Amino acid sequence: MAFTEPLTPIEVRDALTKPVGEALIYMARVGSIEPLGPDKPVEDQTYKYLVTSSEGKPLAVVLCSPSVSPDLIARGVRCAEEAKQALGPELGKVVLDPLGEGELAGLSYVVLPYRHPLNEKRVTGWFQRRRVAPVVLDWLHGLTRQTMCDVSESDVHARFKRPLSLLAKSPDVSDAVRCAAEEGLRGLEQGRWTPRFVLMHNDLWRGNILLDDNGGIVVIDWPGSKVDGYALYDLVRLADSFVLSNKALGEQVRAHCRLLGCDAKDAASHLAASLGYLLCDLDHFPRHLFLPLADKCVTRVSAAVEATGG
Repeated sequence: MAFTEPLTPIEVRDALTKPVGEALIYMARVGSIEPLGPDKPVEDQTYKYLVTSSEGKPLAVVLCSPSVSPDLIARGVRCAEEAKQALGPELGKVVLDPLGEGELAGLSYVVLPYRHPLNEKRVTGWFQRRRVAPVVLDWLHGLTRQTMCDVSESDVHARFKRPLSLLAKSPDVSDAVRCAAEEGLRGLEQGRWTPRFVLMHNDLWRGNILLDDNGGIVVIDWPGSKVDGYALYDLVRLADSFVLSNKALGEQVRAHCRLLGCDAKDAASHLAASLGYLLCDLDHFPRHLFLPLADKCVTRVSAAVEATGG
């Protein structure tokens, strides 16, 4: 099936009917495949569909790449597999195994088992987030412990000094971000902190946390992840998403720093390295959105460390 123009959501849905039916043939009879959520007028928007059985029960979610990034979903599948392997059998349970995957008119797609999004209602959602947040934080702490590894001398320069230098010299970053980058560079030169690689999800917020039928957590959306990634960025983004207090975040930062072998005051250096890496390759992430995010992350981690003893 070939198209000369970008596919519409309905065209993608219709073309997916056969491969989705084949992927779910041993689960149940497919009743419908409908767009999941409103269509957004952005060029890099992923096609998303909810698959239900003939009885109306949710069976699966199908993701299909946008035309501007046709291998996005295939890359996400590969990254998820790498993350699952790095995490090991127990921690890796949070990563879904595909029910099916392939290519459609040059666009990659994947069929994933349906899992439940977190409740966004004001009261019930608040209680659910209070229960789920500690579970996700414990998993993330285990991730750092399991996947942390040393950095070669060549990678210290290419993956830490260079991104930190780029961030420090960027004219449009905030003073807080620039100071964190400069301090990170000084700390490396003085041997005050040692770079470490860890598995980095790179978009860890509550919208990418789902629940299985038993209430266990599932982590989705892995295309931006790196096995040789950076520490603390995921933690700060997650804490902000779950509205953790500075004290609660500070305790988590200190726990991660103990694993990383650094003082809590050098947490901002690890974070700045991750931000410098992101700045090197923003891809479809607009710079005008990255700049306030970077400032918020650095300001938040500094306040969190101060709230737990400076």
